[in-house]
Amino acid sequence: MAGLRRGRRPDEQPPEVRMTTLPTGAELLRYVVLVTGVIIAPGADLALVLTSAVRGGRQGGLATTMGIVSGVFVWAALAGAGLAGVLVASATGYLMLRLAGAAYLLFLGIKFLAQSRSVAPPVDRTGGAGKARSFWSYFRRGWVADVMNPKMAVFYLAVLSNFLHPGDFLPGKVFFLALVHASIGLLWFSSISLAVGRSNILARNPRVRRMLNLAGGAVLVLLSIEVALPMQW
Repeated sequence: MAGLRRGRRPDEQPPEVRMTTLPTGAELLRYVVLVTGVIIAPGADLALVLTSAVRGGRQGGLATTMGIVSGVFVWAALAGAGLAGVLVASATGYLMLRLAGAAYLLFLGIKFLAQSRSVAPPVDRTGGAGKARSFWSYFRRGWVADVMNPKMAVFYLAVLSNFLHPGDFLPGKVFFLALVHASIGLLWFSSISLAVGRSNILARNPRVRRMLNLAGGAVLVLLSIEVALPMQW
């Protein structure tokens, strides 16, 4: 009888596992702090937004920002499907992603360095078609840079594993965490884009614009080397 009291009756159903989508308050706070630290740390995204805002004004910076935050959802989807973990675990796959990302950063860096040689202001495409082409050009630049960033694969593999638990509704929770990440990135990089885009000194002084292009290009080149040949500190 004692054994029956301690155990479950034959006709008793196992306890229902509730599928949850939202993290707890403590988990959300920890995630926000972690993601904010990663976003505001100087890196390729910041350099790309700054140089885009200098070259293309407010529209260029905001379009690049939207491309970057859109890439977050790509990595979240891959992480939710388990592909990010497979990619990181595969030495060949991770090496290919790392070299592709480094090559793209190097391409952008050289492009900005070449643009720094000219002090002429950028062409203002006032036509609707011209603005659309310019927007998608900057958007694509941010999206490709984020999707080809190997650090995003490592970040999502390491971070999401700490915030996903048995009983979670995986697609919903991964999407929610990605939405938080994208929202913080959108707020931070949009603020930078607006600040740089509205700066009158950049519009009046082409030499300042040239120096920022030179600095941004140099940073992207150095980051491409760091991505291709990660240093052990």
